Amino acid sequence: EDEVPEKERILFYFFEGVGVHVGEYDGIEVDYCPETGHVFGGAHGWLTGDVTHWMYVPEGFDLDYMESYPPPPTKRRNER
Repeated sequence: EDEVPEKERILFYFFEGVGVHVGEYDGIEVDYCPETGHVFGGAHGWLTGDVTHWMYVPEGFDLDYMESYPPPPTKRRNER
C-alpha cells in the first residue's frame, strides 16, 4: 500500500499462500475493493488484494536463463 508499481512492468510478486511469481501489476479492481484490490497476474493466474511484497525484475536478470538467477540463501532468516 505504501508504493504502487508501474502497470505492465515485469516484476516478482509474493503472497504467502502461493509464494513468488513473475508477472505484471494490472491496477486496482474497483468492483472487488477500491482501496486494496490491487491486481497482480502472470502465467499462473492472478491475485487481487493478496500480494504482500513485490519488486521489479532486476536489470540483467534473464527469466529464461537460470544462470542469471541469484543463488538460494544458505540459511533461513531466523537461523544463526
